Amino acid sequence: MKEVNIYIKESCDALDTKDGYYIAVMTTQGGKRKFSNYFKDTTNYRMIIQGAIDAISMLNQPCIINLFTNTTFGMSKIRKGDGSWKEFPKESVNMDLLLELKELILKGGHELFNFYDKNLVDEAVETNGNPNHLVLMLNEDTYNKLNNKCKQEGRNINQIIESLIYTYLNEQKFSVTSPIIRCNGKLFHPIVNTQWSPELSFSL
Repeated sequence: MKEVNIYIKESCDALDTKDGYYIAVMTTQGGKRKFSNYFKDTTNYRMIIQGAIDAISMLNQPCIINLFTNTTFGMSKIRKGDGSWKEFPKESVNMDLLLELKELILKGGHELFNFYDKNLVDEAVETNGNPNHLVLMLNEDTYNKLNNKCKQEGRNINQIIESLIYTYLNEQKFSVTSPIIRCNGKLFHPIVNTQWSPELSFSL
């Protein structure tokens, strides 16, 4: 499936007017888009969820979605720790938008991964969709092999991964700020529009 990164930055005057807005940046291997929207009588969390809904609504095919926000926004209310959806979530704040988001993802046949990192969101928004970070995807077998290598060498997996990546990227005259490791949907380290297969092949 096509992979898309969505970055949502929000702001809301929670104490006075309760007016708020979001800025969304969408990037794929073939392009990027930046847009925003303004709402009255809202909250920061609602702005994040609404931004995600509006962005995902623009997708016209099933996609792997990497959703970046600067904070958590209640996904645990409708989604289990293993990534599966709760069949009967309890009624709570913002459940109307959360259920709309869930339905949109399921109806579109998308896969969703959440990442919470304010610096990455700010970087994407400030550079208009040209963030300088890297998304890495490893299968479980490769991750376990790297884990064993870490134990043998007394280093952590991030140190080994980063040394391999930086060596390659420097040879290719690319630069990157912070690699992220994703194995079977689980986040192991803080990301960009690049994929790394277990065979060390890059798509940049």
